[in-house]
Amino acid sequence: MHLDPGHQSVRLLADSQAFDQYKDMKRSAGVAIMLPVLCLFFQALYAPAVEPGQLLIRTSTHAGVGNVLRVGFSSDGVNFTDLFSTPTLTNYSRDASVARHGSDYVVVYTDQFLSTNGTFGLARSANLIDWTYVSSPRAVNPNLITNMINNTWAPEWHVEEGRFYAVVRVSTTTNNIPSGNDTLLTPGHGYMECLDPGTWTKWTEFQTIGGFTNTNANDVAIAKFGETYHLFYTDQGNLMMRRSTEGPFSGYGAASNMSSSFEDVVDAGEKALGGLVYRPFPFEGPFVIHLGGDNYRLYFQNLINDRSWTVLSTNGMADWDTNSVRPVMYNGTNSFGHGSVMKISAPEALLAVAGSRVRAENALAENADFRIHPNSYGLYSGLQFTNNRRAGQADVIASPGSFGLYDSNSIMDLNLGGVLLQKQGTTAVVDLQVLTSTDLSQGFTSSPTTISFPVDLPGDKHFLRIRAVGPR
Repeated sequence: MHLDPGHQSVRLLADSQAFDQYKDMKRSAGVAIMLPVLCLFFQALYAPAVEPGQLLIRTSTHAGVGNVLRVGFSSDGVNFTDLFSTPTLTNYSRDASVARHGSDYVVVYTDQFLSTNGTFGLARSANLIDWTYVSSPRAVNPNLITNMINNTWAPEWHVEEGRFYAVVRVSTTTNNIPSGNDTLLTPGHGYMECLDPGTWTKWTEFQTIGGFTNTNANDVAIAKFGETYHLFYTDQGNLMMRRSTEGPFSGYGAASNMSSSFEDVVDAGEKALGGLVYRPFPFEGPFVIHLGGDNYRLYFQNLINDRSWTVLSTNGMADWDTNSVRPVMYNGTNSFGHGSVMKISAPEALLAVAGSRVRAENALAENADFRIHPNSYGLYSGLQFTNNRRAGQADVIASPGSFGLYDSNSIMDLNLGGVLLQKQGTTAVVDLQVLTSTDLSQGFTSSPTTISFPVDLPGDKHFLRIRAVGPR
């Protein structure tokens, strides 16, 4: 099923159950009906590549803010709209992968590119808006020479039959992070199962994926169709896929290279978008989502331009339709980073948007409170600032000496070259050195003669001050 308008098949789909859920939620939450949200809801019902009443939610790295979480939703899987512009999860959170546990959304992410403690990050949210850091699960395997694996990145959820696995890329050293075509280090890809979903603190030991010993592999994601598991990854920048009928973590056969099918299309697309073209493309971060029936959507990243792309399969991932290749967009601009996608219902999307609106309204209320009660935040009001400034000016003018300043008389004395002498006996001797100049830009030179004269200071006159009063 293509997303090209010429190939869309528009069907009117009425999802009464989803709409009833929406009305119930509206009544219980007291959320006003917003036209953009209703448009989003009904757009979901007509989306050609998503099941009725469903939207797609994508987590990835937030562009323009740094390596922090970004969440956007979409009805077509290509054009996403941000749920927020300022993330609440401010941890380094690259390579985000999202899953659902009960009423919570849970995201795992690369918490450091050079992790020295063998961890990745985990955070959760009830509304996709407000995210709270929970833990940093530690990758340990007593069968390895180094029990605590020093470098952990690109965690990816694999959830099956209520069991939560984090598939991660690990290395026993931090000394050889890949650069260009450098070989990655062992042990490679493996998985850890969470033993207390909801609390997220107890995990099994790290175990490698059986039969998958390619240490050049990066960014593994697993998808299932029927009884077959499809393992997607990158190898030296190529998009690769293997299949297994034994289970998600063993029995994978020979690899097939998918990159050649997409390179020409991505090449033309990058040129049209004004991006750099580099052959072969270094692809990263594959992720697959089941859209329903035999339909799957693959997301991947062109590392050179940090742009995400997507392609559809309509036959259970047997092959991929190159005519459906599209750049993924956020708010009409390029998407960014390795991420994951999941389906949510239209009422859930409405709740997230309502949460975003409440967050914005709270920010406006807080901003208003800043203005109304600035003193409670350690701030001055505008009137206080003006009054303080004027009072300070008055204090300085009234007593400049208190602030280490000269008054007008002192400044006049300095400008006219005043000098103060103390007498010795009954006389003070004044020596005047004459300086001459023919060009003020060249400075003055000393005259060979010095004028010296005594001044009598009889009685109680102890000091002599000479003032240069200027020409007369």
